[in-house]
Amino acid sequence: MSNINTEIIDPNVASKFAQGAFDTIDATLPFSSILPNHAINSLPDGMSGDGNMTVSWIPNQRHELGDNSKYRAWDAEVPYGKTVGGKTIKRTALMPLSSRVRISERDIVSLGMEATSVERIEERIGQGSIEVAVKLEKQRIQALTTGTIKIDENNVTNSLDFGRSKKLSAAAPAKLWSDAAAVLVIDVMNWAQLIVDNDGARPRTMLITRKILTALMTNGTMIKYRYGAFTATTPAPSITFGEVFGVFAGRTGISQIIVVDGLYDEFFTTQHFERQAMFPDDMVLLLPGTGDSGIGATVFGETAESRLGIIPESYGPFACVQNGQGNVPNYEVYVTEAVLPILAKPDSTLAVTVL
Repeated sequence: MSNINTEIIDPNVASKFAQGAFDTIDATLPFSSILPNHAINSLPDGMSGDGNMTVSWIPNQRHELGDNSKYRAWDAEVPYGKTVGGKTIKRTALMPLSSRVRISERDIVSLGMEATSVERIEERIGQGSIEVAVKLEKQRIQALTTGTIKIDENNVTNSLDFGRSKKLSAAAPAKLWSDAAAVLVIDVMNWAQLIVDNDGARPRTMLITRKILTALMTNGTMIKYRYGAFTATTPAPSITFGEVFGVFAGRTGISQIIVVDGLYDEFFTTQHFERQAMFPDDMVLLLPGTGDSGIGATVFGETAESRLGIIPESYGPFACVQNGQGNVPNYEVYVTEAVLPILAKPDSTLAVTVL
């Protein structure tokens, strides 16, 4: 740790700035409200932190309701109830997610003192924090759409299967939603019941894309449902988003529809970034809701730098400027976090390709 440069910026100040930048960006990303952030020492019910690095949980945990209460004769003993054995516990270690940007010899020569000014350092820390937030959002999406997380980059491989039921993973529409004869409401009703039959929570939130929204707005059966005349021969050519929502709310119990790719387009436009593909444009995702709905969390642990006391105890990012290696003058702006999304109740979620 001797290569940390404390003269350019104090690591504690840098880390607080990184936390603020991350929090600001993360709050605008849709899946941060689906697998919300929690420190490893403050996890939702059903999840626990084993030390500063390992998370454990029982997938799809539901307690067994026995029949141990018995009528008895006066003065007679009640028999012992059945002891329920333990269920499978999953454990995984958090992983470091990091970003590093170089302040080169060329930067130092061309920019002089400005190359290491507080403003420029904070700009690069902010950039690193944004990159970490977007990468983490992609991991959340992968967890919820596939029921797994697979990492294969930078000579690191890791595969985590959260244990989604095979019946849920195999769900499919009766007809593709691009088919004019598809009855989309019935599909969603069937999927909702499939989740409940697998001991999941009944879905109240549905994530779609604009491509799927177009299919919903122009689907013949949706239009007929909207106008209350399922046998009408000359329906209107399309309905509005509000009317789509009304049809689903009235017939399926879905109380929230999120057009998720529109939110990402707004994010990339507002942040002046090139647009990236985030959520599959042919997929529907059903959830019990947003916020702390109990399906899981994005878990943050301590970094090594926090454990070593370089900064006060923290369950968020560490950031600093490091002196570059070798004979050539250079610096490195470094941001790192120990973090992983955990889908503790995969059977309360369902992702289906519909187009």
